[in-house]
Amino acid sequence: MIKGAIFDIDGTLLDSMPVWENAGARYLATLGIKARSDLKERLDALSLPEGALYMQTEYKLSVTIEEILEGVNQVVKDFYFKEAVLKPGVCDLIQKLKKNQVRLIIATATDAEMAKAALVRNGVWKDFDGMITCEEAGAGKTSPKVFELAREHLQTKKEETWVFEDSLYAVKTASKAGFPVCSIYDAYSRDNTEEIRTFSDIYVKDFYEIESCQVFQRKKQQLHRLSERR
Repeated sequence: MIKGAIFDIDGTLLDSMPVWENAGARYLATLGIKARSDLKERLDALSLPEGALYMQTEYKLSVTIEEILEGVNQVVKDFYFKEAVLKPGVCDLIQKLKKNQVRLIIATATDAEMAKAALVRNGVWKDFDGMITCEEAGAGKTSPKVFELAREHLQTKKEETWVFEDSLYAVKTASKAGFPVCSIYDAYSRDNTEEIRTFSDIYVKDFYEIESCQVFQRKKQQLHRLSERR
């Protein structure tokens, strides 16, 4: 039986990963500059300060590195406050879980203010019992600490607390820590789909595939696979 649910935000609840892929292009657009097609590829190999320097040099920007970083951050913040939308089936799943008295919580690496703003605007923040960020946990999702803190907040047993994630490293961490995992497809993680499936108890293309909460009861028999992986 499922009694608790820990949800990631980016790529799981929200269709928000694209903003992280094109934040540089979005920022340049605010300056009236069209980004070249290779910008994302260039920035992917650089740190944030290095990426800011690259844009300053290649696009001959008359602003400082600090101003570029602030501008990119504002672009991302504006996206969460004004644009980010829920992925298909999220509202239905949340309501089914709430109807079955399942407690819900957020575990995310996203800035808390931006995350909450997006969930409030989409009308689902009220359904969660809170949010634990990786900053609060003091570790990213290559460590299970954020999931453990979220479970402690819910006061549920680990085997009855499902983790909902989209990225391979987070799915693997939660699974190896003993949590049952439901993973959802996201284009950002598509190259890791098969390995994500390996570490997941349920894998869905969207949350409409979860027809009822009974699916978690049916899948409980699969949990023995977790110990085999560890």
